[in-house]
Amino acid sequence: MQDSPPIKRIFFLIFLFLTSLPVFAIQIELKNGDQISGVLQKLTPNECIVSTSYNSNINLPNQYINTLKINNKVLVELKTGERLSGEFKFKNKQVFQLISPYFGSVNINWDELLYISTYKNEEKTILALHAKGIDTPSEKEKEKEKEKEKEKTGILGNPPENYHQLFLRQSTVLLQPGQIEAEIAISYDRQQLIPQVSRQVGFFSSLMYGINRYTELSLNIPYLWAQRDTADNNIEEKGRGNIGIGFKHLFIQEKGWQPDIIGQLSISVPSGDKSNPNDPKSLILGGNYWSVSTGIHAVKSHDPVVLFGGLSYVYRSSFNNHEQHFKVGNSFRYNFGLGFAINNRISLSGQFSGEFIEKSKLNGKESVYPAFEPMSFRSALTYRLPDDYLIEPSLTFGLNDDAPDSVLSLAISHRF
Repeated sequence: MQDSPPIKRIFFLIFLFLTSLPVFAIQIELKNGDQISGVLQKLTPNECIVSTSYNSNINLPNQYINTLKINNKVLVELKTGERLSGEFKFKNKQVFQLISPYFGSVNINWDELLYISTYKNEEKTILALHAKGIDTPSEKEKEKEKEKEKEKTGILGNPPENYHQLFLRQSTVLLQPGQIEAEIAISYDRQQLIPQVSRQVGFFSSLMYGINRYTELSLNIPYLWAQRDTADNNIEEKGRGNIGIGFKHLFIQEKGWQPDIIGQLSISVPSGDKSNPNDPKSLILGGNYWSVSTGIHAVKSHDPVVLFGGLSYVYRSSFNNHEQHFKVGNSFRYNFGLGFAINNRISLSGQFSGEFIEKSKLNGKESVYPAFEPMSFRSALTYRLPDDYLIEPSLTFGLNDDAPDSVLSLAISHRF
């Protein structure tokens, strides 16, 4: 009997622990097999807003939800202004069920719903289907709600599709049909091979357009400044780079263990300022040749982590310059890495990239440019701003002598 008080205290502490756990819990199963748990903020006919332990809010479009379970009492507000409370039960995409000790079990069409939120005891709700005299939110409350909606524009917020993959916007499909993303970027890279130091500053403007949910087009226009310092001279050039046109298509959507599979095709048009590759005093800005790149990319989400990787092959055409025939080497490219969402606005990502470039040829023989294999590691911070703006600083380190020692870049994009 002397052990009874300690045992009672233990049970009392367990009871306190259990009752202190979050009660407004929701479990969501997505169509791709992922599961998300958190606190329900709002459920509408179009989206479900959930607060998780690592984010303030996640916006999930209902079209990606397979089923959901709410473990607590909810407040339902209909488009007619009627407000009901009870236990929520998901039935299908057309109807959900509300169970209450006051009016029993009722099936409600999703089309009749304004929103569902967690029920709070202090709220005065009407527990009847056709109750009258309901207090509607004041104008001030409506304004506050609008402000909250504006704030939901983070890495794990809007846009709803693939909301945690914004740092992969160059290699996967993220835009909605008819949506446009404009981006400007600046980069500075430096490479030192004694006794020579090479620098290049690039200004890039690009547009991406969503044709449909699975396909995007892109256009990239660069302007470059390059400099090379040696013990004997200083060479400096500036001019246009080659225009790039790209096409991406989502062939397989992520489901269960299966990742997104994206195909990519891009063409570099020889529209930049010409150079003489056989002239040691000529700096290559745009190149005099066409190039075609085709590849495949895989993206797998394990919220809040995204894993990715890709392989591609680049073909470069030959060209004539000063009665000489040049053939720049083709290449194989590969990359892999991961991204991690810190909160609803910020994500960090790291990527290893490598390329094997075949030997270039001059008049059918090996040219002054031998085969080389640059390798690098890129780290980036992606920061989602309100009104669909995004800013992304990044730093790339060369891992061998064939790659630039370092590349510092900053990109700013806007969707409309």
